[in-house]
Amino acid sequence: MMMQTTDIHGWVSGHPHNATLNADFGDYCSLVQHLQQRAIDENFEFLLFDSGDLIEGTGLSDATPIHGQYIFPIMQQIKNYTALTIGNHDIGHASTVQLMKETFIPHYNENKRQEDGKYLTANSYMKGLEEEFIGQPYSTYYTKFGQKILLMGWLYNFTLEAINTNVMTVNEALLQPWFVQAMQEPGIDMIIATMHIDPTVPPELDQIYTAVRSYHPTLPFILFSGHRHILYFEQLDPTSFTLESGKYFEVVGVVEFDLEDGKFDNFTYDWYETSLDNFYKLANKTEDNFITPEGIETKELITYYTNTLHLNDTLGCSPEFYDPEKLIVEESSLYNLYLEDVIPNQVFNSSLPNVQFFIANTATLRYPLYQGRVTVNDIFAIIPFIDEYVYFPDLTGTEVQGILSQLRLFLSPNLLMTPYFGTNSQQNMTRPAYTHSIEKVDPTKMYDVVCAEYDSQTIGPIIASLYPSVNSDPVPYPTFLSSTTALGEYVASSFPCSSECVC
Repeated sequence: MMMQTTDIHGWVSGHPHNATLNADFGDYCSLVQHLQQRAIDENFEFLLFDSGDLIEGTGLSDATPIHGQYIFPIMQQIKNYTALTIGNHDIGHASTVQLMKETFIPHYNENKRQEDGKYLTANSYMKGLEEEFIGQPYSTYYTKFGQKILLMGWLYNFTLEAINTNVMTVNEALLQPWFVQAMQEPGIDMIIATMHIDPTVPPELDQIYTAVRSYHPTLPFILFSGHRHILYFEQLDPTSFTLESGKYFEVVGVVEFDLEDGKFDNFTYDWYETSLDNFYKLANKTEDNFITPEGIETKELITYYTNTLHLNDTLGCSPEFYDPEKLIVEESSLYNLYLEDVIPNQVFNSSLPNVQFFIANTATLRYPLYQGRVTVNDIFAIIPFIDEYVYFPDLTGTEVQGILSQLRLFLSPNLLMTPYFGTNSQQNMTRPAYTHSIEKVDPTKMYDVVCAEYDSQTIGPIIASLYPSVNSDPVPYPTFLSSTTALGEYVASSFPCSSECVC
């Protein structure tokens, strides 16, 4: 049996707005322990994988000075991972990577039973005079049945890595001596790659698959993918497949087969929602005998960190459900609320002489705003990035129209960061990658284009390309609020609790 998680994004404390997804990482810790014991009792092999992006999605991962400093100790409660890898959000902050390198990765790579460690980063490096891998490029693992597995960990061709890191393109990494050495490792019975790579968009997965197959045309080859936030399975050939297991600890992916004569016999795969009932079923336990001492300890750690950060404090009471997947023109759209209410009322500076116009990528809001009580953690779940606001001042309406025309060419699969998709749906190939203030642009007026700092990295080059004589460098916007605190302030001031509300 193999189990995969991916794109957890800090969701270790469960889903308080979803009664079905009622398991947290304390329960997951218990589940893994029971499955490890089942493997001993029933004589099968249990392998555990994670495909990256542990941070940026909740207060537990992002309300700390260093993103992830509370998530990593919770993650370490899950014992005996077979392999883990890094995601684009994990590698996006210099302080986070440094913390991982000092404490988190050594937990897996210096206290190990397999060669070269478990935290694998085949194309991700620490910058320095001599670049070193953030983790290890590959390792080998021996099953209880004597089978030898080659393990690798990969990240897609990410270009916004932290300043103390370097991400080598997959194609270049496949030409490195370590890859040739790995492919020539003697006696390999199976290869497994855990990857933070979109399985639906070329070229990275295809490049890895083709390179491995050039050495091992028929060897069993599993690619656990991630980053796209969907449930996905594809049979690549009779002895190779890729599987991605959603996002936000909403599901765990499970693969089972017998490895006989280099083939997958009795092969099955499925995804299980992270409900206690599903965990009881997988563990062959009941409510009375499921939770383990280590699971209780993990729950206590989650509670301690939650209280330390005041994540359960009430900010206000939302009058309705606001959906980030609805069109901005719909009143129940979270993007409508954000761009037409939050930004104008909390962020826009009325002392500026020009018309203020806001642009945001459609991955900005990553979770709904639920009706009823709104907590600090709810705000982080919706917009965790704590981005500073910047602007491009003194643009003509005609220039703004040109910028918008270029942004409309971007669809969400081309976005630099993971778009928001429902876990159980494929990506919408027609979903725009950017949205903006609804007000029609008047070519006769002057505008300030306001955005989060992250989006300026796309908008600035467009301005430079279209209008070389216009300054394309963003300027800090005159506000003391960040993208996260702006929404929190809005909820506190516009949706206050009352004697009639459910809070």
